[in-house]
Amino acid sequence: MRLLQSPARSLRSNRVVLIATLLSLASCTFGKLPAEPPLRAVPTASPGANVDPGLDNRGVGSPPASTQAPAVTPGSTGQTGFPACEEASGRVERTEYSSQLLGEYIPVLVYLPPCYPDRGEYPVLFLLHGKPQDEKHWTILGVDQFVDERIQTGELAELVLVMPQQPEPLFSQTDGGPGSYEGEFLSALVPVIESRYAISTRPEARSIAGISRGGVWALEIAFTHPEAFDGVGGLSPALEVNDARLAYDPIELAASKDELPEHIFLASGDVDSSAAETQRLHAVLTERGAAHRYTTVPGGHEGATWEQLIGEMLVYLTSHW
Repeated sequence: MRLLQSPARSLRSNRVVLIATLLSLASCTFGKLPAEPPLRAVPTASPGANVDPGLDNRGVGSPPASTQAPAVTPGSTGQTGFPACEEASGRVERTEYSSQLLGEYIPVLVYLPPCYPDRGEYPVLFLLHGKPQDEKHWTILGVDQFVDERIQTGELAELVLVMPQQPEPLFSQTDGGPGSYEGEFLSALVPVIESRYAISTRPEARSIAGISRGGVWALEIAFTHPEAFDGVGGLSPALEVNDARLAYDPIELAASKDELPEHIFLASGDVDSSAAETQRLHAVLTERGAAHRYTTVPGGHEGATWEQLIGEMLVYLTSHW
């Protein structure tokens, strides 16, 4: 005798079949998710090769540093409690970051001291180039060689140098605040460098310095954010052509800000186009009693002048590290 299914039971049966069919199709279609596209590779130098011909063939280029910072003892600057380092020199490597304002990748050179990253957390100095130079400006002037030599003699602590390209039009056509190079530097560059390298986030272990137009930016950023930078240096800061609003003018900031960085270094050549305004900034700081150093050397607004000043500036900004 054939049993007839009730309409309700038949409907339930059909639903079961339908659900099973859909699940089968889903497992075929979505059982394996497509692989994520590979992360954009960051160009790095191969062992023994130069990062760029413009780096003047000084042995720049080496295996990339670890992208994960080692464990750090809180408060340590990596200068004590570690085995002796047998490396005689550090290395410069190329990395990049994604510009939030421009939507493009911006190159950065990073100097890593001997035996990095075996010594914990490192103090960091950000170096901004002049105009129309790029991220290679400081290495062409020999900053990496100077640091290598002075680390060996004990005049400098082991530190990391960060030398970004300052992209146009932010570099030349903005003066500070949101949407300017200040915002680009603080919101895009610094977080990426912090995530890739074992650098300190403490203001007393961080400084920023610049040459010419980069010197103006270094002063504006540090005077606006003394809570982030303990030291700032300006080599021939191009204040004489800086058409900034008062809220972002380093001379106005030096006169009006309640707090300034603890270490301020100003310098220029004696026949430098930036000499007069650099001296005026020195006078403003002197009048308010702000601790700083002001230096002049023979020369104009040129590389030979800055080569004479780099050593004194670095020692002054890092002697407490």
